[in-house]
Amino acid sequence: AGWQQARLEITDYPVTFDDRLYFSFRVNNRHPVLRIFEKRENPFLQALFATDSAIEYRQLPLKQMDYGLLSTQDLVILDQLEETGSGFQQQISNYVENGGTLLLIPSAKNEKALDNNLNQALQITQFTHLDTQRSRLSSINSTHALYRNTFENLEDNIQLPLVFKHYRTDKSLHGEKELLLTLENGDELLSVQPKGMGAVYLLTVPMEENFSEWPRHALFVPSLYNMAMIQYNSLQLYYTIGKEEAIPFANESLPAQAAPELIGPDNFSCIPALRDNAGSRDMFVYDQIREAGNYAVIYRQDTLQQLSFNFARNESEMDFWTSNELKDAFKGPHKEVFDHPHASNSLLAHQLHQESRSSNLFIWLTLFFLLLETILLRVWKN
Repeated sequence: AGWQQARLEITDYPVTFDDRLYFSFRVNNRHPVLRIFEKRENPFLQALFATDSAIEYRQLPLKQMDYGLLSTQDLVILDQLEETGSGFQQQISNYVENGGTLLLIPSAKNEKALDNNLNQALQITQFTHLDTQRSRLSSINSTHALYRNTFENLEDNIQLPLVFKHYRTDKSLHGEKELLLTLENGDELLSVQPKGMGAVYLLTVPMEENFSEWPRHALFVPSLYNMAMIQYNSLQLYYTIGKEEAIPFANESLPAQAAPELIGPDNFSCIPALRDNAGSRDMFVYDQIREAGNYAVIYRQDTLQQLSFNFARNESEMDFWTSNELKDAFKGPHKEVFDHPHASNSLLAHQLHQESRSSNLFIWLTLFFLLLETILLRVWKN
């Protein structure tokens, strides 16, 4: 557990560029997941998370909510909450803005789900009405990080879960919202919307068997598990030297006036710029990084986070001239371009060797005739 830094290196002589890649990442001992509920138990979440050694699963009734726990959670699940005050809504909103991941599960009671109190507070898609038309899940956004490494392949005849009834949502645009699971009629089953440094996942059915088969389907496991394991706006493995990028600053508790130091190889040191951005904080190094390598952000001898920088991989994008372009570039005396696309290297080498032997023959003949001419001139003179 903790910060890890690594270097990937290849040996590809005589190609000696782009042969090292530096990267940094953080490993957590366990991923804390907090379910906040009002009255109902959730056997599906209990079965998935409670006995998993990689998950620290905790459940709290809304009335016993401890706001101090929020900042330490990788995933917070609001499970069928019916009455939430403005203070709770503000705390949840702050948690997401500062990088938290939230899953909102609507209430099974129509009037409670459709009042959209939490949706409005989070500024996300709102529920419009309950659709009792039976449908089936038809589309999975396999390119999104939640499912990107889940499937080896998606068969056309895959058996996807039935949805007996679901809440429909408004069709207005909501920023960078993405549909993750879509029903046959085009309605969403699961969507995600970025908010600040974090994200809100919205489910349109409660986890109850009279609403859908989804909680008992195999797709349920990677969906919920990846929400807990994958930070929506996590740090990149590495950044590119010379490219001005906003680097999420992983330590929000640092005092506003503090100046952390970025240290690196060969006694490198600089002070990066910090900039507040909608409740989060970004770091900029501008053009101060000149060498590829692993770096660390420290403040008063404490390591706050670790970063890696690499040069752009433009050199790896090999570009070649055609034979005509080569001939145009090498026009002139004593220059020749051999254009034998199907000839082997050994054949070309043999051809060059034969031409070299012919050239040597003519040189010796020239010397012979010069010598003969000299002899004839001397004899003729005598």
